[in-house]
Amino acid sequence: MGWAALAAASVMFASSAFADTQAPQAGAYVENSVPLVTVRFPRHTVHFEKTLASAVSQALAVKPDAMFDVVLKSGAQSSAGDENFAKVVTVLRNVGVSDTRIHADRGPNSGEPYDQVDVFVH
Repeated sequence: MGWAALAAASVMFASSAFADTQAPQAGAYVENSVPLVTVRFPRHTVHFEKTLASAVSQALAVKPDAMFDVVLKSGAQSSAGDENFAKVVTVLRNVGVSDTRIHADRGPNSGEPYDQVDVFVH
């Protein structure tokens, strides 16, 4: 798999996830709910910042008071989970989401050798 294909596979969207007005409140991460964005870290450097910032900006345009759950699913062979998690939270802060609207959580193991960070919006 080429670099571009791998990069594209590392960030996934669920564009309709923020349109659901019946979503649970922040901090109510539900394991089977659909994330706004999933960032996978199969290697040390994953370029996801612009894509995540765009998705968060679009969510805020629809719902300016949106709350975000950021859920780390650690990989079986990864030791960089907290670092990867912090990178995702930094992007949310840079877009203008205050810490009071970001809820951090740990989900189940990703089942993969790499970390995964899901961003849910409510």
